[in-house]
Amino acid sequence: MQTLKILMLGASKRLSLARLLKRSANVLGFHADLFSYETSKLGAISSEATTIIGRDFRDPRVLNEVQDVILDKRIDLCLAFNDKALPLMPAIGEITFAPACSEDLIRIFGSKSQTKVFMDKLGVPTIENTHEVPCIVKPDNGSASSGVRRFLVQSELDEFLALNEGRSFITQKYLSGPEFSLDCYRAVNSEITLALPRERVIVSGGEVTVSNVVQSDELVSLTSKILSLDGVYGPLNIQFMWDADRSVHALMEVNARFGGGASMTEIAGIPWTEILLRDLLRFPQAKEFNVRDGYIARAFEDVLISPDDEQATWSPVKSIH
Repeated sequence: MQTLKILMLGASKRLSLARLLKRSANVLGFHADLFSYETSKLGAISSEATTIIGRDFRDPRVLNEVQDVILDKRIDLCLAFNDKALPLMPAIGEITFAPACSEDLIRIFGSKSQTKVFMDKLGVPTIENTHEVPCIVKPDNGSASSGVRRFLVQSELDEFLALNEGRSFITQKYLSGPEFSLDCYRAVNSEITLALPRERVIVSGGEVTVSNVVQSDELVSLTSKILSLDGVYGPLNIQFMWDADRSVHALMEVNARFGGGASMTEIAGIPWTEILLRDLLRFPQAKEFNVRDGYIARAFEDVLISPDDEQATWSPVKSIH
């Protein structure tokens, strides 16, 4: 059985997707050998992939280091799971298969303010900016809900903005939702382009824990405007929030990578990892998939991480009484 060597950048806790990559490789007649480039040894991904401890993705030396790993390990496929790793992908794509958006689009999608301007011109509704409560304040380049604050009192908002003058924040109208994510893939080596909406029913710490696959022609139509752009390739996660005042789905952000909940819609019936590997291998793609309705819940899993370059040491624990 031939081996596919796959390098994940910042996969950290993406155990489900790692296992799905292995399963899909096996379905196609391959063995998947996974590696994950991380800034810490404490990621649970070490139970499914060989962890390579490296530099922060913002370090100017990290690109050369990742490219050395790719050449040394003879990597067939590279995927970014960390937003800070996305700017590396166009250069990585010059030496291995690394399906991703263009450098310009990665830069635009990495900024919430630039994304809003871009989408307004494209005709995709976005959340309205406001300096009046109720509102949400987000770091312009933030991710996973880090640094997001909700303000209900005008004086508190005014004080926050005054104290943070000059820093990059975007201030948006507060919307109660519901919130939707579309897991997407636009193939590099074929014409296949797919998008599947799911409602983010329960979100904890920026990570969805319960989703519900939904049918929405409007969401798919809005997303198709983005997926048809020149320079859009590979996996994407596109998020919308329902704006009841305007009766529209307003775009929140575009992530030029697999979203944390992509494994949920794969379980529902869209085999993202198999589609990805078929794209790599230039295998024929299916044009239609059967998707199951229903809620999809994620559960926690405990993983023992052994010390570096050592076998785990077992110590006796005696009864207290």
